[in-house]
Amino acid sequence: LCFFLISGLIVSVFILIYTDSTRKVLKAEEEARRAAESANLAKSRFLSNMSHDIRTPMNAIIGMTKIASTNLQNPDKVRDCLQKIDLSGRLLVGLINDILDMSKIESGKMVLNENASSLVELMNSLVGITQPAVRQKRQKFNVRLHDVRHEILIFDSLRLNQVLINLLGNALKFTPEGGNISVDITEKASMKEGYAHFVFRVEDTGIGMSPVFMKNLFTSFSRERDSRVDKIEGSGLGMAITRLIVTMMEGRISVESEVNKGSVFTVELDLRIQGEPEEMKLPAGRIL
Repeated sequence: LCFFLISGLIVSVFILIYTDSTRKVLKAEEEARRAAESANLAKSRFLSNMSHDIRTPMNAIIGMTKIASTNLQNPDKVRDCLQKIDLSGRLLVGLINDILDMSKIESGKMVLNENASSLVELMNSLVGITQPAVRQKRQKFNVRLHDVRHEILIFDSLRLNQVLINLLGNALKFTPEGGNISVDITEKASMKEGYAHFVFRVEDTGIGMSPVFMKNLFTSFSRERDSRVDKIEGSGLGMAITRLIVTMMEGRISVESEVNKGSVFTVELDLRIQGEPEEMKLPAGRIL
């Protein structure tokens, strides 16, 4: 009798363990299925958005080309068409680059190429790229340096440039005419020997973001649906790519935003120092 009781107890324990394990497996499978469905839905929405966003500049290029070809005797008209073709072409290239970058990151093929680079050259490049759009929208744009002691640093200038352009690009797009945009760069002591801790802060007085959307801001294929931004083209990948690049550079990115009051993006990176501290010599201009 004792033998049967022990055997029954063992069988009962086995059944309980098996049932619990089965329940956990089924729960994990259900969560994986929901995650896969959510990812597929997000990608479907992304492809739907992208099909529209890609067609828009392509149609503009084709349409402006036809208009230019029928107005060859009118140089002003041709010049206007060429400017619009150039703008649409740049937009199309930007969309395609976002898709390719995300593909590289997800497949693990994107690597950082760290070389000695100038922080001054990086900022001059950013100013040169953004100034035309700033002038067009009559925005106020300032770049300020705080306690920066090192100019030559070891980092991937292409990827850091991409991060800052993405942040500035959003600030430019979502800030109305006459708004304010600023970039503050602060150097601090780093916990890592031979490095300097840099804080890049991009602030704007734009339309801001809702708390709900901010939770998914850095999610791939995510873009807020808002009547104020629906006409603004974009892949919805820029912020996801930005966060992934910052993570690859072992940094941190955060955001503060309030609807109708603007946004503040902060990127913190430890950049390796090359040589001794030198005095920053920047060109004269209204960017400091």
